[in-house]
Amino acid sequence: MRASLMNQQGKIKDIVFDIGNVICEWNAQKLVAGLYTSEADRRAALEQIIHHEDWEMLDKGVLSLKAAITRADGRCTLGVEKIQRLFEETPKSLHPFPVAIDVIRELNHKGYRLYVLSNMHRHGFEYLSKALDIWRYFSGIVISSHVKSIKPEAAIFEYLIDTYGLVPERAVFLDDLRSNVDAARRLGFHAIHVRHAKQIKRPLFRKLGLSE
Repeated sequence: MRASLMNQQGKIKDIVFDIGNVICEWNAQKLVAGLYTSEADRRAALEQIIHHEDWEMLDKGVLSLKAAITRADGRCTLGVEKIQRLFEETPKSLHPFPVAIDVIRELNHKGYRLYVLSNMHRHGFEYLSKALDIWRYFSGIVISSHVKSIKPEAAIFEYLIDTYGLVPERAVFLDDLRSNVDAARRLGFHAIHVRHAKQIKRPLFRKLGLSE
């Protein structure tokens, strides 16, 4: 059944959005600059927490927030209160791009089925799910920490495909990371590498055959 669906050709009907730097801004340097006055603290937050493998484990849902804070406190020079503040403020820093929200609303109005496929900590999406009112536009949402798989692993794309019955050849995937775009293309998706959210409408509408 799956193989026959994969071979179907036709009009694109499904559009899959990443969250970070596609729907919402994610700027780690800007975040830590706003949190800490000390350059040493900023460097520690980036190198010992955000760019540490534990961050990816949180994305994958195989490490709890409590454990991540304890582990970070054991290796990091920040101190537990500053570490906790970093994790608390991270989801609050994910401000939606107005142009992306406009595109989402327009595509929803035109009848396209919209989905989210994003790597994100569980506590991060718990915050965003309440803070933003855009989720009603989406037919399905897959968050890495909920399914124990992260992009660019094929498993998380397969989960999206199988759960919502997507046909990759009839879907567009948008992401800010080349590795994730390449992974989507290997599975048959049309894919767009988003370098800046302000630029998403033109290539996406061109792919869909729509006028801007």
